[in-house]
Amino acid sequence: MFDVYFLLVLLRTTGLVFSAPFLGDRQIPMQVKLIFSLMLSFAVYSSLPRLNININSVPYLIFLSAGEVLFGLALGMLASLPFFAVQLAGQISGYQMGLAVANVFDPGSMNRQSVVSSFLFWTTIMVFFLGNFHLLFFVALRNSFVSSPLAVNFIITPNQVVDLQRLVSGLFLISAQIGAPIMLTLLLVMISLGLITRLIPQMNIFIVGIPIQIMVGMLVLIGMTPLLAKVSRELLLNHSLLLLRLVGG
Repeated sequence: MFDVYFLLVLLRTTGLVFSAPFLGDRQIPMQVKLIFSLMLSFAVYSSLPRLNININSVPYLIFLSAGEVLFGLALGMLASLPFFAVQLAGQISGYQMGLAVANVFDPGSMNRQSVVSSFLFWTTIMVFFLGNFHLLFFVALRNSFVSSPLAVNFIITPNQVVDLQRLVSGLFLISAQIGAPIMLTLLLVMISLGLITRLIPQMNIFIVGIPIQIMVGMLVLIGMTPLLAKVSRELLLNHSLLLLRLVGG
């Protein structure tokens, strides 16, 4: 017999998997995503209290299905915000270092990204899995079925609006915190080069300045690498707690 309840659980879970960090990347085969979505749906379905859902017509079923897919996609996009912030910080830092031309192709986003952005992104991904933060996002998915049951109108409370605003605004705060050391150091380098240019007008600042910016930026990036894991862990933890609070965890 066709189980509408499991279908809706599967659609919300699939939406989350297809937009979740790392799992939603395009280099992950479609078959792997579908199998993982099916396995996760079975796990969630078995832990939920059974609800009776009355489907009066096919258009109503399509409406419910579309809503569950969009809900899962939105939840996955919110979970991916820290990684978008890290990539933004890397793009800005790489541009300041003079590596705007030295971009690499990212098969996950199908776009060209700065090498600094790719380095920060994969470092954060490593912290994400080693710190078991992916388990917190699965808990958020499970709690979403309790706070926002299937086939029930989703109503956003004022507290959820505040939490959502914190999640989105935290995108720029995370970018500033991660990219600040490189950008501030390179700003001092540019000011120093400007003073040198005034003192020695014969020196070609464009030939000397770009290698100096790249070298100083790399040294700062190497120096902040040990602290990057700690900062990423704190940022992911705060983001996970906000996400759990948003879905009623």
